[in-house]
Amino acid sequence: MIPDYFNLWCALQGQGQLICDGRHFSLMPGTAFVFAPGQQVQARRDPISQPFVNFGAHFRPLIRGRERLAC
Repeated sequence: MIPDYFNLWCALQGQGQLICDGRHFSLMPGTAFVFAPGQQVQARRDPISQPFVNFGAHFRPLIRGRERLAC
């Protein structure tokens, strides 16, 4: 089942690599992403950097002119 929420994801410490739908991105403190429902995401930390710390949150956006989505 594909979740019906978006994900906000922010790197706070450490370094690594993220793959989203086949595209590669470097991770470092301050890097942030918003993932849409159904996106395929994988991440790995750099084993020689400091421990990896991140912040994440699930959300459903409220869109003007449409019914409010249940939270």
